Amino acid sequence: MIRFPPTTTTVCAPYGFFAWSFPTFRFGWRLRRPVGGRPSPLGDTGDPMDKRANASHTRVHGCIRGRPVYESTRYEIVVLDPQVSGLRQILEPAIRREVSNLGIDPDASLRFLGADGVESLRTRDHVVGVYRGGPRQDAACTGAAERLGTAGISILPLVEDLQDYPKSVPSVLRPINGMQIDKADSQMDAAVSRILEMLRLQRDQRRLFISYRRTESREVALQLYHVLQERRFDVFLDTHGVQTGDRFQDELGQRLLDADVMIFLDTTGALASEWIRHEIEIANALAIGVLQVVFPRPPAPAGGLDRARFSELCEPFELAGRHFLGRDFGRDGGERLAPDVLTSIALRVEGLRARSMAARQSRLTARLLAALEDLPAGRQTPYQVEPGRHITIQRRTGPCRVFPRIGVVDSRSLHRAEMDAEKLPVAVLYDPTGLRPDSQAHLDWLCRYAGIVPISLLETERWVSG
Repeated sequence: MIRFPPTTTTVCAPYGFFAWSFPTFRFGWRLRRPVGGRPSPLGDTGDPMDKRANASHTRVHGCIRGRPVYESTRYEIVVLDPQVSGLRQILEPAIRREVSNLGIDPDASLRFLGADGVESLRTRDHVVGVYRGGPRQDAACTGAAERLGTAGISILPLVEDLQDYPKSVPSVLRPINGMQIDKADSQMDAAVSRILEMLRLQRDQRRLFISYRRTESREVALQLYHVLQERRFDVFLDTHGVQTGDRFQDELGQRLLDADVMIFLDTTGALASEWIRHEIEIANALAIGVLQVVFPRPPAPAGGLDRARFSELCEPFELAGRHFLGRDFGRDGGERLAPDVLTSIALRVEGLRARSMAARQSRLTARLLAALEDLPAGRQTPYQVEPGRHITIQRRTGPCRVFPRIGVVDSRSLHRAEMDAEKLPVAVLYDPTGLRPDSQAHLDWLCRYAGIVPISLLETERWVSG
């Protein structure tokens, strides 16, 4: 049986002079010693990760103006590999890298386990299992998968061929939708992204925006639309995503706000389009990652557009003539790309997505923490970065939790915030750039009836000082 200890949240006062903590089932805050830590109910296993877990404070990278932000969260990944395929050796460095990009110290916050480590799990809330399916079955891995399933812990089955899925996994995993391993994805970026989503370190809506000029790259845009949809992305393409009668530019702005990554098809005349330049400006303002797919082009004439000014917000993907199925680049809609090139672009999007989401999350969080740090002496407010990257703040009226939310905030996002608030008052911090007036009114209505405070990024300082 897996044992789970009670959860305690620690909140550090400014400059670390005091530490505040409260059990999740209580509203009050109490002062406690800022040193030492609570012992593990499972005892000392000898694992150095356990010793770090027993410290009361774990430092998080990316502190504001030298002020350390602390988090005591542990994210645990159980890797079950009966195929002895080296799955953990691939996943562990990739997950550590992406978690580090989120501003979390992987040494202090991540713990990787095998089948024999399931009994030492401390909580069910920030745990995910990964099972490598195949022809070989192992009693220890099957038993571990059954125990995880009984405890309500999510498991991601990975197989080489979904056609053989029922024969590749134990019966307990057959009702779960598995993921097929892409042989071209040597770093397993798709699996890493899904694991981060299951740990709730990354949102599970996977949304993309394709910016392109129809006369030059319509064919490639359509190809990418279908390839990325097959990879579980919700892709916005202007010819497929705007309802008749809707205001075109308003819808484009909101879909960009809700995108994880923008794919910019950089053809010869793309930047001559005012709309494309406007889309790039919005992406830059929102800190959205941009994959700049650079098409072959003749040398730019003197006085032509300077593309270097966009490189700071783009990750380039250079195309050559051999990457296309044809050579008539001047025809209406452009030429189509070879299938292997489309796969390479999709994999680059998968890797860029995690970095883009981390940058956007950090932007919201940094604005809030900077506003807290700017409070005058005597009004400084204790706060703590919590699991899932939300912030608990001890305001004059009592503690509350602020949830930074990327993109368009919907009822599902508000519901998840309320569930994670552990009975504390809830506020959501969002960026209104590109949000349609009717969507803003809908958000205000949802928050009013849910008893949640909406905080526009533009009003962060006013809310903090209020």
